[in-house]
Amino acid sequence: MEFDLDAFIAATLAEDLGEGGDITSAAVIPSEARFEGVDYDTSLTINGKHPWRLMAQWQHPATKKVYSFRSDPIWFDPSPYVNRETLDVMVNADDPSQYQIDMSFLPKSG
Repeated sequence: MEFDLDAFIAATLAEDLGEGGDITSAAVIPSEARFEGVDYDTSLTINGKHPWRLMAQWQHPATKKVYSFRSDPIWFDPSPYVNRETLDVMVNADDPSQYQIDMSFLPKSG
């Protein structure tokens, strides 16, 4: 049996969102979050490798609370490809713990 990394990551992320984790709800707002850097995530190991994550901060426009976001796992160092000060993020305004950082600007992993 072959290990399907993409399927494993998708299942893990879906599990992390849990009940009500639908990022397509009406309360979702497109936002810009300040890019804070790249983190090497040693808390996750798959096949002996650790992923990187994009880190960002966002201030809720209504509550003025500041939230920290981290991207889905990235299996190559994205640092050379992040030449921007902000990242596009879809945020559930009713529950900012539900968010998705847009990483479409990054190259695809080979």
